[in-house]
Amino acid sequence: MPKWIILAFIIAAAAPPALAERPRTEQFNTKHYNVRTNVDRALAKQIAMHMEAVYIEYERRLAGFRGSTQRMDLYLFGTQEDYLAFLAEFGIDARHTAGIFFMGPAESGLVTWTEGQSRSRMFSILQHEGFHQFAVARISPNLPIWANEGIAEYFAEAVMVRGTLRTGRASSARIDRIRLAIAREWVVPFDELLSMSNEQWWQRSQSDRGAGAAVLYDQAWSMVYFLVHADEKLRAAFMNYLKAINQRKSPEDAFAEAFGDGASPRSFERRWQEYMLKLEPDPITTATMQAEFLVHGMRFLHEKDIRPRAIVQLKTERQEFSFRLMRNHHGLVTEVAASDDENFEPPRPKKSARPTAIKIRAGRDRSVPADVVIIGLEYPIRARWKKDKRGQLNLEVVYE
Repeated sequence: MPKWIILAFIIAAAAPPALAERPRTEQFNTKHYNVRTNVDRALAKQIAMHMEAVYIEYERRLAGFRGSTQRMDLYLFGTQEDYLAFLAEFGIDARHTAGIFFMGPAESGLVTWTEGQSRSRMFSILQHEGFHQFAVARISPNLPIWANEGIAEYFAEAVMVRGTLRTGRASSARIDRIRLAIAREWVVPFDELLSMSNEQWWQRSQSDRGAGAAVLYDQAWSMVYFLVHADEKLRAAFMNYLKAINQRKSPEDAFAEAFGDGASPRSFERRWQEYMLKLEPDPITTATMQAEFLVHGMRFLHEKDIRPRAIVQLKTERQEFSFRLMRNHHGLVTEVAASDDENFEPPRPKKSARPTAIKIRAGRDRSVPADVVIIGLEYPIRARWKKDKRGQLNLEVVYE
């Protein structure tokens, strides 16, 4: 089997699926991507333009690097079967992934599928995996794994608002997980993490200690968040570190050059822990997770022919028809239950005087569950179900 670089978290290894015929696709180009697809042209263009806006943010945030500016390959398949068949051609088992960036001797690309996937989840994965693709082309194929995964997670958290990717998001769930990891000493010492190889990362991610991969990805995200947002000096040093990697310097030399010869990873670790223990969750990300949970509840009740018109009715119905949502974060599965009253109360930002509220908005199509809208934040959040051409419901979140 050829040696491929695969930058995606795979939950469990298994034998590659049988080789299948490559799905037929048509091609069109955007400014930064060669798009190969077999999905509806309008949907393919929507996804491609989303990734164009993401690329612009990659480029804005990471300007000044020497590297290739050629168009990159983006593969969009309609079904998971087509997605798996395409990657199986290269000996890649992608059954436990929802999107992937792979790079080999003759072909590479960013790949996902559309039917049956939550749009918000799909875009988050594309934003994560798309950064790996960007990093190989514009920064270095040898970007240290903590920075590669940390920046990818940073972009995965971002949301698209009227065509612009808004970064700097921090959910309460992620902050809670990293604080628990710090308290229980599950986190990896900084000096070890800074020099960790891809293979060591993979081995550590398979460990049961401290939820394995979830802690690694959370810690990498939080390190990047800290370096980008703690202060201007650290942000500039982090950019200099990446530029030194771009100039083919070793991670150790890059760190010393960017942060100073006397810089100690242990002092950074102390500052990072202090910062994360004080970090306030982002209300937009928190509200997004809440809206997704509630709109799943609307679907659950809709299938029982129950159509609440207000959030208080949705909250009341849970007494008879309790529902729950399972979330998977790099193999760590958590449950969100309707029995928790907090799931029905909108977030209230400390620095805002505007009242927040959760609304239910029913559309004309009675066969589709009503939307859930959260208002009073920086911008309204709408979670809704949309039918595809096969009549399947796909969840998407829109920031209005």
